[in-house]
Amino acid sequence: GPVDWPRRFDHMQQHSGEHILSGLLCSLYHCDNVGFHLGADTVTIDYNAELTWEQVMAAEKAANEVIWQDTPVDITFPAPDALAAAMALVDSEELSVDTEASAASLARAGMEVDLGAVAKGACCGTHVRRAGEVGIIKILSCQKFREGVRLEILCGSRAYRYLSQVYDQDRAVAQLLSVKPQDTLAAAERQG
Repeated sequence: GPVDWPRRFDHMQQHSGEHILSGLLCSLYHCDNVGFHLGADTVTIDYNAELTWEQVMAAEKAANEVIWQDTPVDITFPAPDALAAAMALVDSEELSVDTEASAASLARAGMEVDLGAVAKGACCGTHVRRAGEVGIIKILSCQKFREGVRLEILCGSRAYRYLSQVYDQDRAVAQLLSVKPQDTLAAAERQG
């Protein structure tokens, strides 16, 4: 059947952006990505460690630097014997949650995604060819969730639309307060 390219590319941006951000967070702060949901409006990612807003902002900055460096995304399809080994790992009781999920994903998908030093792992989703195609990653929230945190993020065109909407709103507020958009917070504080 025909591919809905705008929808597919949006999903590629969100999913590849999640890989970049998760790879950095997990290597910087020794946590695991234990849940991912690509919703109609936003993406949520769950981690099994507590992270501060400052830590996730540092990871957001680093993730966007990876995008601006236009790191290649290498997709490989392991040989059948590697897939058989992954299938055997799924049934093992000695694996961590992260390793088991990666082995299960490889066994299902039969492909591995490699972003160089940033992230590498089994996956069954669609991805961009180069990190630059993600465009931008914006973290909207970081909330306590179970034994870790849940991040809400936007990537690519979703992030652009959101940031444009926020800017338009800020500009409208600035006009009401007779200030420049970058001065709305100070003007609102003077009003209060």
